Amino acid sequence: NEFHRLWKLANPDKPIEPPPGVTAVVAEVGYEGRIDGDVARFDGRLVVYNFHDKWTRVALPLGNVALERVGVDGEPATVEEGVAGVESATPQPAPAVPQAAPTAPGARRLDPGHPADGLAIYVEKSGVHVVDVRFSVPLTKLGSTGRVTVPLKQAATGRLRFELPDAGLDVQIEWA
Repeated sequence: NEFHRLWKLANPDKPIEPPPGVTAVVAEVGYEGRIDGDVARFDGRLVVYNFHDKWTRVALPLGNVALERVGVDGEPATVEEGVAGVESATPQPAPAVPQAAPTAPGARRLDPGHPADGLAIYVEKSGVHVVDVRFSVPLTKLGSTGRVTVPLKQAATGRLRFELPDAGLDVQIEWA
């Protein structure tokens, strides 16, 4: 990571300290979407930084989506589902987890296509982690008009690319 390299050059004796109470951050997100039948399907890549060498809960910046796949650093991940209506934007530390545990406490294996809100994953080691997700949201069609709502939550930086099925379509984007 270029930031870490430059920080260490400028501050060789000073580690990067997170703000108080922050255990991990989603530093960057990127999503690519397309229409696939009656849904809009997205592949996403999130860059997560864990400040601690222990199991840490990281809230995913996704609203109510149908998750199809989640992986951390190229391995399948366990997803924790929050309580509906509870904002989970601030990551909280996870309870201690034995080294050999296949899932973090309170988490469940992902049920493909299961709609959920307040989603989180767990990462074990400090440093940068790459999280790959695939999810879909329903597409509403009324004649030749279509509408899709993509419930993305805030992240430090991000990019959304959406492939339209035909040229010459009118597109309207609303930010919440």
